[in-house]
Amino acid sequence: MRTYQATALLGMVLTLGACKGPFDAPNQNASTLNELVSGTPSKVAVATAAQGLFSGIRGANQALGLGILGREAYSLDVSNPQSTPQFYTTYNQLTAYWGAYTNNKQADIVIAAADKAVGVTAAEREGFKGFAKTMKALQLFYVIRNTDVGGAALDALGDPTDPPPAIVGKPQVYAQILTWLDEAQTHLLAAGSTLPLSMTTGFSDFGTPATFLKFNRAIRAKVNLTNAAYAAALTDLGGSFLDVTKPLSSGAYNTYSTLSGDALNGLFDPTARQRYAHGWLARDAKLQAGAAPGDTTKRDLRFLTKIYGLPAFSRYNFNINWAFQRYPTNTTPTPVLKNEELILIRAEANIQNSTTTGADPLDDINLVRTTSGNLPAISAATWALLSIPEKRDTLLYEKRYSLMYEGGDRWVDLRRYGLLGTLPADRKAGVGTVTVTDLIWPNLRIPVNECVPRGANQPAGCTAQPGIPGV
Repeated sequence: MRTYQATALLGMVLTLGACKGPFDAPNQNASTLNELVSGTPSKVAVATAAQGLFSGIRGANQALGLGILGREAYSLDVSNPQSTPQFYTTYNQLTAYWGAYTNNKQADIVIAAADKAVGVTAAEREGFKGFAKTMKALQLFYVIRNTDVGGAALDALGDPTDPPPAIVGKPQVYAQILTWLDEAQTHLLAAGSTLPLSMTTGFSDFGTPATFLKFNRAIRAKVNLTNAAYAAALTDLGGSFLDVTKPLSSGAYNTYSTLSGDALNGLFDPTARQRYAHGWLARDAKLQAGAAPGDTTKRDLRFLTKIYGLPAFSRYNFNINWAFQRYPTNTTPTPVLKNEELILIRAEANIQNSTTTGADPLDDINLVRTTSGNLPAISAATWALLSIPEKRDTLLYEKRYSLMYEGGDRWVDLRRYGLLGTLPADRKAGVGTVTVTDLIWPNLRIPVNECVPRGANQPAGCTAQPGIPGV
């Protein structure tokens, strides 16, 4: 991976990393940032900066952080005990996700540079813009999934010396995400038959304007589902890469490598040193088709392939018995969005709308549970007797095991339905050294370095708020 350094939002360092591909920088010893923002950039320079956006979304992977909040995972590092309370008992202002604006500043540079680049056709300019705006929308979506009602800034600063950007409410953030996705759609429709940049292997199915537009629409569907706009999500799915005839695992992935300058998958923990799975995943896993009652060796196949047992032990007053094998190597890709999730999004939206747009939700649920979990299909007669909340909960079970330790979706899903109170507390006040009962955080606050400069005029997302007591 080639990198270029630049001063970026709030004084942070902006890394313009190029993912592996046929493009190479003409001068490896000099920064191309000045060329991109002030000069007349080449097609190679713009493509290199555009390819670097893949690294940005990789850094925003939320499997662990949101997985902890949704009680899928633990991170109990023996060398960093101070990092544990912020997720459970002390409401700290977690800041990692705010780096999304670094990547979006880079996307802004790509968009502006596309218009003045030499050796670039009109269609290629549209391709650069459609790609960059899609990635911007995805990054802002990652932010609002964290902060939710706390809102967020819409875009990176034009200059790091500018006053702090406005923090707007959740509705405005979702509106901006959809606007960028729709603007990107317009660009991609005018981008001809090839994109002017190289895809990573994790995005190999989306290397043309037409196929990347399917990814764009798939992201839009997930955005609308997360914002409870179910009818809109169903419309989006019609233009996405959802395909019940293809493998459920097909889709877009973040990739990693051992090459110099590239990154490894930080979720890889071969000795179970600090990454652990929550015990309720074992408790709630259903039995496979044909399994004898109580035969835990025949739990849901998704559980058996992603989790393994450990000799029981306690650390920081957490009782541990399970670890993840979801990422068996340090270069195992992590999902951005896969076909399996799109099928479940369609089922969920149809349940909430009481419709069968595209497919009966029972058919979609049964496809996933029988294929991925080797669970018995739910009969039409049984399904007909379920209430809408019961159908929803059936769907949420499938999402929980199909998407576990991938994007923190359990926490986001339960919040949408007001069900965070169903998450278990891991430690109780008065037990051992624990003095504060575990809390389930409904959303994360705006980072402290955004709140303090605003003095008394702090936005709602900076305000302290109680968590939801665990049950």
